Amino acid sequence: MKKSFTLIELVLVIAIVTILAVAMVPIIRSSIEDANIAKMLQLADILKDACQRHYSDTGRYAWEFSGSPIAVNHQLAYDIGTPNWNGPYISKPISADDAVYGGWVSLFWAVGRFDLDSNGINEITSSCNWMRFSAIPESLALKVNNKLDKSIPGDWRSAGKVEYLTLHSYLDIYLIGGT
Repeated sequence: MKKSFTLIELVLVIAIVTILAVAMVPIIRSSIEDANIAKMLQLADILKDACQRHYSDTGRYAWEFSGSPIAVNHQLAYDIGTPNWNGPYISKPISADDAVYGGWVSLFWAVGRFDLDSNGINEITSSCNWMRFSAIPESLALKVNNKLDKSIPGDWRSAGKVEYLTLHSYLDIYLIGGT
């Protein structure tokens, strides 16, 4: 006589496996989110360092646009004829691979609008470098904010080094410059 599993034993094993799988989903989701946050913060650190070196060499703020095939849109990666350029400042241009949720990421230079100390006044009144990630869920943006702006009072969406534009799901991170 062959030994085999009974229907009850099979149902019990399937139920246990299902319960374990359901219990693992939040852990896996949290791990993926933590990895995405780490990737964003690592890119911010790399670009901050590159921007500082670029500005030190050229006296100009750079820009980088993911997804652009044009060298002029990758001023940290390619020499486009900027006087005193001594790069490349990053090993490769930023690309769609750097966007953690399938959007895009860009490095901008412009007059800043960052209220770094949450006093209601934008402290960045001259040009600066800042980066923007698109398609970022608000829950992830809050976690990035908590890593960079731990004790900044006020609305986390509009104060500190991290700002979140809810309407477009843009996450902006201040890097260097401005006064």
